Amino acid sequence: MSQPGHCRRSGTVPSSSSTRGPYPGRMADDLDPEAWTGETTSITLDPESFANIKDYWVRGEGAAKIRWGTDGSFKRCVRKLRKHFPQDPEGLCANMHHEATGEWPAEKPIPS
Repeated sequence: MSQPGHCRRSGTVPSSSSTRGPYPGRMADDLDPEAWTGETTSITLDPESFANIKDYWVRGEGAAKIRWGTDGSFKRCVRKLRKHFPQDPEGLCANMHHEATGEWPAEKPIPS
């Protein structure tokens, strides 16, 4: 993610029926190929909105769900944020992990 709060969703449909489509849990065969234009959608949040979202996941109710600093917190973050930020949830969670704990994921031998 090159900009804070920037998210891209691909509108392309994979050609193989064994691969997942652009929506988690749905197969490419489940999608109507006539409905797809192949275009990419970008969403850019204003800095205030992104700050509110980040605050929710780093210090607010979302942080309580992730339980930063405990075993598996990074994986929990990726799992929870993937549906909202599908482009690069790992990068976003790495930055949030650093802000919440002062350490990067895997900086210590304890899994996070």
